[in-house]
Amino acid sequence: MQLSVDETELRAAKLLENLLHEVPVLKLKQINVGSGDHDAGIDMMMRVDISGKPHFLICEVKQNGQPRYVRDGIHQLQNYIGHFKKPATPVLIAPYFSPASRELCRDNGISYLDFEGNAHLAFKTVFIDRMTADKPASERREFKSLFTPKSSQVLRVLLRDPKRTWRVTDLAEAAHVSLGGGASAATSEAPGV
Repeated sequence: MQLSVDETELRAAKLLENLLHEVPVLKLKQINVGSGDHDAGIDMMMRVDISGKPHFLICEVKQNGQPRYVRDGIHQLQNYIGHFKKPATPVLIAPYFSPASRELCRDNGISYLDFEGNAHLAFKTVFIDRMTADKPASERREFKSLFTPKSSQVLRVLLRDPKRTWRVTDLAEAAHVSLGGGASAATSEAPGV
């Protein structure tokens, strides 16, 4: 079950807040989640005081922690931090970061936290590094039916000439469907393609 964007951001804020409460030298002063200013380019900002001095955690929350989304989040954070005039640390948060995604964050100087308990926060005198052996269950995708209108068009073309070997582009053209629309779904099951 995937959480909505707002639910994900609120859960991320709570997890980060709980993690920060474990550090005695930190005092959490302010949390802004989904401030409504979508042009700001970030999802959450936390202000903490470290031994009386202010520091900001600029957070980007992603629904998915796959490397392609992580790269996007890193770019967003680096862009925002580049214009932020106060001492700040970029933090990327997602439901789960694979080892490759975590390495990507570290290589780019980005702190991270995921819902499974993996965390790496390094700023000022604070250093938190946690890795869990837990990995979330794989998401099961629904089977797409071969009997959708576009798939049926492709199947009709295949059945009219069952001995013919087709190229996907030719098959899509003959069935009057887009290349990604129905041809590839039906051809993976069809013999002679």
